[in-house]
Amino acid sequence: MPETLLKKFIYLGLSLLIIVTCTCCQDNNEAYLLQDYLSDLTDLSDIETTDSYLSALQGWGVIGEDYDLKKEMDKQTLAETLCHLLAVESEDYLKYCLEKGYISNTSNKKINKEEAILAIEKAVNDLNNQYFSNTYTFTTKEDYKEIDAYLDNNLLSVEEELETGQLLYLNEYESFYRVSEKKEDAYVLEMVEFLDVIENFSFTNSSPVDLQEAEITFYDERNDNSSYINHKYDLLSASKNKGSYVNHKNFDIDYSLSSSSLSVNVKRKSDSGLNLYTNLTISEITPYTKMNFNKDELNDSYFKLHFKASQRYGVEKNKSQNYHQEFSHLISSDFLEKVTSVISNDVIQETLRICRISVPIADIPFVKLNLDLSLNIYASGKLELAIVSTHNYGYETRNGYSRFINDCDFSIDPLIRAGGKTSFSLGANIEALSLCLSDIEAEAGAQAYAQTILHLYGEDGNYESVKLEKDYDSLNEASISNVNVKVCGDVSLNWLANLNINSSKTLLAKFGLSKSYPLISEEAQIFGNLSHIENGQFVEECTVGKKEVLASESSEPYHSEKISLSKYALVIKIGESVELPIRYLPDGYSYNDLVYVSEDSSIASIENNNVIGKKAGATKIRIYTNDEKYEVYCSILVSDG
Repeated sequence: MPETLLKKFIYLGLSLLIIVTCTCCQDNNEAYLLQDYLSDLTDLSDIETTDSYLSALQGWGVIGEDYDLKKEMDKQTLAETLCHLLAVESEDYLKYCLEKGYISNTSNKKINKEEAILAIEKAVNDLNNQYFSNTYTFTTKEDYKEIDAYLDNNLLSVEEELETGQLLYLNEYESFYRVSEKKEDAYVLEMVEFLDVIENFSFTNSSPVDLQEAEITFYDERNDNSSYINHKYDLLSASKNKGSYVNHKNFDIDYSLSSSSLSVNVKRKSDSGLNLYTNLTISEITPYTKMNFNKDELNDSYFKLHFKASQRYGVEKNKSQNYHQEFSHLISSDFLEKVTSVISNDVIQETLRICRISVPIADIPFVKLNLDLSLNIYASGKLELAIVSTHNYGYETRNGYSRFINDCDFSIDPLIRAGGKTSFSLGANIEALSLCLSDIEAEAGAQAYAQTILHLYGEDGNYESVKLEKDYDSLNEASISNVNVKVCGDVSLNWLANLNINSSKTLLAKFGLSKSYPLISEEAQIFGNLSHIENGQFVEECTVGKKEVLASESSEPYHSEKISLSKYALVIKIGESVELPIRYLPDGYSYNDLVYVSEDSSIASIENNNVIGKKAGATKIRIYTNDEKYEVYCSILVSDG
């Protein structure tokens, strides 16, 4: 090949390589454009969009009329939009954002997506945690007269002379009335709507609720409107803010009250054999509020409810059924037929209205906060949940546009043997002059689902799996002494969090500021990959396999990837000694490499690798290799007869 032609091929190849390399670099460093940033800003700040995110941001005052969506993002644009989002006036937006920590430096004018997202999140956190000092403005369209008196069928009897059409404020009813006419020695009054009276009404407040100042109504729900106040409520102050009563559904309810928290204990013994208990403590209740009504118009507003909740919820059987004695010698097909007919599904499902709390907003006349607390309970078997949560729910409006606040944190300690649901609903509304201005209702809790699986073995060692809607504990107890059956289950646990803002009864709903939506998807699995249960323990996957039928008398273990037992639960009598049923050991290990430890040696102890019943009760034996790489547990039930 001629030298000149060779050089041309080399130059062509290098040129193609440079083009490809540059193209790849462009793809890997794709510019972060203004349109992408504004979309991210809308999503992360939860500004509600009706037409488009651009019109919502314009209405919120974040951007103006002139902008170039294809412009590459820079820190100056980021600083300006974040300050507009926060309604911050500053001569130097960059300096303000630098001082607040939204950006780390201003040396590089450009900003990438990761830096921008971090800046937005910090700004939104400040936006969601605004603090307001206590301020108050109240003017009416006309003068009014305050009166301390009660009405009798809208008739007011007072000694002083009143004029027809005169505006009155009755302190006992916290409402405005107008004199309609005089009828003999009394005046006929008509209630006046809030907006017909108010010229300007605005207030801001961030004071924690002082429950010692509250009026609390505990519901017994004996009548249709659920407004019955139980007689125990009269003992609230006399009993140092503690009391108890039994409602019409036979739930025992105890409550205790402090200045900052309300604790409620609920329990009931069911005829079906399930005992239910739940404890709920609501604390640190703080409404962050800004309202501004001016001449029948709503200006900017803000309402966020902060509170902490601690809930412990459980369902247990009030007595053991001793199923293992009744089912111990059945072949697998007879076992399935009998458990289906004998073991019933016990279900508790209730919604309980607990109380209403009404407390005046500190330093704001005419305005009070009402809180309604309810419990929602469902259980079909043994279940224990301990949930600790912090909640911040609310909304903010600006120029007729709204954004929603959702900042909650959960932790949970679960024990699941059956399906169940526990949640509480806390509704809060701001009331002025008997008119509900705004409300928030939050439901928070957890929902568990459990499906029991029977593995039914035949004479050849093979098994058939059958899924049943029966509670795990009952079937597990029934199978403990039956070598032909093994029980496991699939479980799931999901957070519940639903929010309703400004129901139809509120004034703000008339301005179109209503919304209902789930905050947490019920598809979000708390346990992650650990959703299978065997012998009361979570495992990554089902370990049930074919039984080795012929080698049962061998003294040597089979080898596998873990320690396996031929039975993961044993029932023994007091004084009885039983060898622990080791069936498989990991490769390279022998019986001499195992260590046995009883969790409670007063119930069952270990001697020469045998378990000995000491007293009636339940415990577990931990079996692990001496290098602690492998372990397994065997549940022990010691009976006294």
